Amino acid sequence: VKAALDTPGEFYLDETTGELVYWPIMTPIADQHIVAPTVKNIFEFRGGSATDKVEHITLEGLTMWGSLFTNAYRAGGYSTGPETSGNRPGEEDREGLVQMENASNITVRDSTLYNAGHCCVNLGYYASENTVEGNSISDCGSYGVLMVGKDSGEGVVDDPSEQIYDNKFHSIYNNHIHH
Repeated sequence: VKAALDTPGEFYLDETTGELVYWPIMTPIADQHIVAPTVKNIFEFRGGSATDKVEHITLEGLTMWGSLFTNAYRAGGYSTGPETSGNRPGEEDREGLVQMENASNITVRDSTLYNAGHCCVNLGYYASENTVEGNSISDCGSYGVLMVGKDSGEGVVDDPSEQIYDNKFHSIYNNHIHH
């Protein structure tokens, strides 16, 4: 909301006219490096299906930053279409600097991820056995690491192999997630 601009670094984009109003962090504005993201994901790993997964990829020692905001922010909450329920992100709102769907054994390690419009790492539908380890994750629009599955999950709680969750068996540890 344009009227809510009250702090340096804030901006307002009127999507109907294309007018951008930006309150500069410092002046002169020409001395600043200002970036407007144009992508939703930096790395997107999407296999063909739940049985045709993309596998065995490692991202290590990288710096990833800057992705678009999602419609969840513009709408003031998450989508409520047929694929969503409650606070579950809708199809169009599941984006990340690293986006995975139908993916397994993907590793994001010892990297710096920040300024994500929605989340830094999104483990989406039919993602399993992925690792997010030793990263610095900050300044995310919503989540540092998000795991969202389609199936509601059934089975014996004491035995994970009997679960039918489609998003499972990840290792997420030793990350510094803040802001």
